[in-house]
Amino acid sequence: MIIGKLKNNNEIKMLKTGKIKIYDKERGFGFIVAEDEHIDIFFHISDMPHKHILPRNDETVTFEIIDYDDKQKAVNIKRLNVFPNQLSREKIKKLNSKNRNGYVLFLGGLLILILIAVSYFKNQMIQGSKNKKLEQRQNK
Repeated sequence: MIIGKLKNNNEIKMLKTGKIKIYDKERGFGFIVAEDEHIDIFFHISDMPHKHILPRNDETVTFEIIDYDDKQKAVNIKRLNVFPNQLSREKIKKLNSKNRNGYVLFLGGLLILILIAVSYFKNQMIQGSKNKKLEQRQNK
C-alpha cells in the first residue's frame, strides 16, 4: 500500500515493525527483517535517530519503506529498545573520555611549564652563586 511520495518521487509505504538482522558499522548500513514480510530491507545509519549508539542485531524498530533505485529501503526509523537513560550513559561515557583527554593534555602542559620554570630558577641560582664566588675572589 502506497501512502505518499517523497520530493524525489520515491514512494513511501506503510509503517512497519521489524528487527535489525545485521549491521556493518564500518560501512554504516545493514538490513532489517520486517515482521510481516520476512524480507531483508536495506537501511543506512543516516536514517536512524541516535546515530551515536550503534544499532544492535535483534533490536526492534519501526520504519517506513520506500522504493529507492528499484529496491526497498527503510527510512524514518524509530528505535524501540533505546531508552533515554541509555542515551545519557553513552553520551556521558563519550564526554568523560573527551574531558579526560583534555585534562591529561592540560596537566601535561602544566607539568612541562613547571619543569621549565624550575630549571630556569635553578639556573639563575647557580649563576648567582657563581657571581658571588667570583666577586669574593676579586675582593680578596
